[in-house]
Amino acid sequence: MRSRSARLRLIALIENDFWSRPDRRKRKRDKDNPSDLSSWNDSYNRFYKHLPQDKAVNLKDIQTTLEKWNQGTKSYKSAVSVFKKLARVANKDSIVETLDKLDVTQTEFKELQSATLDDFLEWRDRAAPQRS
Repeated sequence: MRSRSARLRLIALIENDFWSRPDRRKRKRDKDNPSDLSSWNDSYNRFYKHLPQDKAVNLKDIQTTLEKWNQGTKSYKSAVSVFKKLARVANKDSIVETLDKLDVTQTEFKELQSATLDDFLEWRDRAAPQRS
């Protein structure tokens, strides 16, 4: 049980740091703001929640958890970064060194929607009220 509480304390330190820093727009984060809560969950908690609940921070569990994301994806890159932060806070330099060696280059990208100029103009003309 002690290792679980130690891991939770480490995550709490990271969470406190997150809330104490301004966002990228230099705005103070607010725990009552749904957007800020979403940022915490999307940036950190969605990865940390996959760690085993009853163990201290260790390389094997981090590596097993990283297998949930495909290497080459943005999520994998984010997961590695988040787990390196956890290892740094836990003073586990050997884990940080191992994670530093992983290739986190994003090679898979979401297909973005695109429209031609003609399509856009047609949509605009259909949506805009006719002017006389």
